[in-house]
Amino acid sequence: MLRLVLSLIVAVGLFSTNSVAQTQPQSYQVPEAYEIYATILPERWPVSVAHAKKLLIRAETGTYENMCLKPEGESVPVVGPAIANFIEVNKEPWLLQKAIPMDQP
Repeated sequence: MLRLVLSLIVAVGLFSTNSVAQTQPQSYQVPEAYEIYATILPERWPVSVAHAKKLLIRAETGTYENMCLKPEGESVPVVGPAIANFIEVNKEPWLLQKAIPMDQP
């Protein structure tokens, strides 16, 4: 479950939006999320396998009205509320800060 929640949080920062926003997105100011990014990103393919020297992370996140992840059975009461909250929070894009504490430039 922790892996699922972490994946959901990372998804906020890694996917871009296809819609044109009329206003500037709000700044994403959740320090714990940036710490999670710093933990997960070094384990991803560009860093761990391809040995990327630099990472390019889009500053504006995407929106998620139609989540492809659908919990089933016993997982519905466990992760269902987290997914519903994720969808609600991400109806509008966020602006990521340069606050991911990692060695990769």
